[in-house]
Amino acid sequence: MQFLELGQVVDIIFRNNPSEGNEDGFFGAVHPMHIHGHYFWSIASGEGEFDASTANPNFVNPPMRDNVVVNSNSWVWVRLEASNPGLWLMHCHSETHAVFGMMTTL
Repeated sequence: MQFLELGQVVDIIFRNNPSEGNEDGFFGAVHPMHIHGHYFWSIASGEGEFDASTANPNFVNPPMRDNVVVNSNSWVWVRLEASNPGLWLMHCHSETHAVFGMMTTL
């Protein structure tokens, strides 16, 4: 298991796109993503596949959140500073989605 270092800055891209062989999976659903124990910055979002070269990130005054909605066929780029030691859940706030595996620890 790998832990985040205190003060470490981590970028996370939440993607809600179909994948080959799983076109029907959770695609089409809305995913309110949440990280326990931290607030994070919403750096950018867009439709379709994530492409860092066209994402147009806001590093100057991004909004701070404790959850962010990832719509169908879209992505959201968030930045987290690990300022609260410990293991914290990161999950979809739709309970059935979390139960089906949309949950991990940071």
